[in-house]
Amino acid sequence: MNKCLVFDVGGGGIGKNIVATSLIPIIKKIDEEADLIVIAHHHKVFKNNPLIKTIYRPQTPQLYTILNTYYDDITWFSGEPYKHYKYIKQQLHIIPAWLDKIGIKADKYPLPKLFLNDKEQYDIQKYIKSKKNKPIILIQSSGGAVDNKTKRPKRMFVRDADNVAIEQIIKKYKEEYYIVQVLRQGQYRLIGVDEYLQDIDIRQIFCFINEASIILCIDSFVQHAATALGKKAIVLWAATNPKILGYPTNINITSNKCKKMCGRPNSFLYDTEPDFSPFICKFSDICTIHDFEDIDSAIIQLKNEFKEDLEEVIEEPEEVVEEVKEDKIIKNKPIL
Repeated sequence: MNKCLVFDVGGGGIGKNIVATSLIPIIKKIDEEADLIVIAHHHKVFKNNPLIKTIYRPQTPQLYTILNTYYDDITWFSGEPYKHYKYIKQQLHIIPAWLDKIGIKADKYPLPKLFLNDKEQYDIQKYIKSKKNKPIILIQSSGGAVDNKTKRPKRMFVRDADNVAIEQIIKKYKEEYYIVQVLRQGQYRLIGVDEYLQDIDIRQIFCFINEASIILCIDSFVQHAATALGKKAIVLWAATNPKILGYPTNINITSNKCKKMCGRPNSFLYDTEPDFSPFICKFSDICTIHDFEDIDSAIIQLKNEFKEDLEEVIEEPEEVVEEVKEDKIIKNKPIL
């Protein structure tokens, strides 16, 4: 009998699809002999995952006919974590909320995982070296979906960062680092950036994230990708909640500047009024403002951690270094 497990990721952006990778090993354990099929809009997120047999996009012609032709036994997993009542009440992280929605009980919840092949990484390493042989600071200060009518990015008022402090960071570290910014066409271009990673292939952005020494981002797909690659990111949080959308492996900086009740909506993607018009804060978005000192302290912390890791590896004899490397592979899968 040909059996398969089908994981239908459903709607959502790149970040949600990256979160979905955390469910892959748990679903696969249900029947390790069955093929695992993933249906996802952002199929490139799941590329190279050794547990997945095939990845389909939802609009694949005759998708159900294909599955019924090749498989006698199909188990389907589908559920919307954003609609879990405990997630809505901000009492449960998105990963266990998603597992509960698809009917799986698990005691431990692995973090997301992306898989890059050697060719992808080599190409980016070669490209970076040809530009400037400096360590990289990768920044994402704006996020969000594209408006279907205007084809321009929607402003994520509850997530986008204030650019003043970030541009101060760029000015301070510009000589020491090669600074790149991830953005869509139409989003604000930070002053002083060396290279704008605008609308390039998502797999290339994953490789840039993997090569970056410092990752400074908001609550958008970069923070999920960094975690999925075993990297520690500095995440600037505004009105969204790191306890349900973030990871303890990151440096999460929250803003507590605004004590007023501006009526920010807690909608499907946080940024929309009931009539689907974009939310605009009446108090100048001060909850999105973070202090330069807080961000700078986090960068210094990451630099010191990197320096300590480097010294530790240099001091170890060759045989122990191999053991440390193997151990780190395991530790790249921390538990929430």
